[in-house]
Amino acid sequence: MGFVQIIDFTTSRYDDKRKLMDEWATSSEGNQAVRWMIGKERDRANHYVEVVEFSSYEVALKNNDHPRTKEFAERAAALCDDVTFYNIDDVEISQP
Repeated sequence: MGFVQIIDFTTSRYDDKRKLMDEWATSSEGNQAVRWMIGKERDRANHYVEVVEFSSYEVALKNNDHPRTKEFAERAAALCDDVTFYNIDDVEISQP
């Protein structure tokens, strides 16, 4: 079973956040413990949901403790107006 973190946020600076995410992915190439997807809510302006997938909660904790991740999280939070995190255990992903 996996672990995901759902990040529900609003921002008027999405392009800046997306650029930051691209920088993080490039600087972390080969060392990424995560996979993520992000989407914009159709019915609410500036509202996004990001789903970050980890193989386990332990891997997520290790990733969160990494200095590069901490710096990224601080910079990303500064670009958001409001952020809520949901930590989801025992994730099952169906295959088509």
